[in-house]
Amino acid sequence: MWLCWPRFDSDACFAALLGSTDNGRWRIAPTADDFSATRKYHDDTLILETRFETADGVVTVTDFMPVRNNTSDLVRIVTGVSGRVTMCMEMILRFGYGAIVPWVSRLPDRTLRAMELYADALGDDAQKALVVAGGVAANQRLRAALAEVAAEQGFTLILPPVDLCTDNAAMVAWAGAERLARGLVDDLAAPSRARWPLDPDAAPALGAGVKA
Repeated sequence: MWLCWPRFDSDACFAALLGSTDNGRWRIAPTADDFSATRKYHDDTLILETRFETADGVVTVTDFMPVRNNTSDLVRIVTGVSGRVTMCMEMILRFGYGAIVPWVSRLPDRTLRAMELYADALGDDAQKALVVAGGVAANQRLRAALAEVAAEQGFTLILPPVDLCTDNAAMVAWAGAERLARGLVDDLAAPSRARWPLDPDAAPALGAGVKA
């Protein structure tokens, strides 16, 4: 994969095609060593489909970039065609054709620090529960890492079913059903706001429903 980000004339952040993995790449492929891969574009579009065929089944990965608005987006969709294929993903982000390594913080490490601060602040009164929500909750490796962190700190880990994690509407409905089952009902007096800035003094965000 070759990707210039965020503009088409920016330096590539995935440039392993002309170098090595140290130059950045986003690989999605079967874990099996023995597979065949074919690629094609859908009709007269720039939608690329990669088809992986293994002894256990067939998977396609569809790549495309939607029409840009304020930001640029890359969409990669993994579709099971037949059988059962174990997939793996490796994302190595390197800006400036591999010259710049971004500074990142692992989510389990940050979660551990947050739980320690929370427990120290509230002491015996702390309700030790870690709730994970959103599409990230579908990541099996992350679920395992957070389960280990929660067990070490004596926290109860609450995770939604995996089959609901990739559908935000389903997750909201599931959370609502759980609250209703516990008799937790809210009125409709809470104001709705499409985008809530972290800085209360910030100017209204574009598309927030407020005229600047």
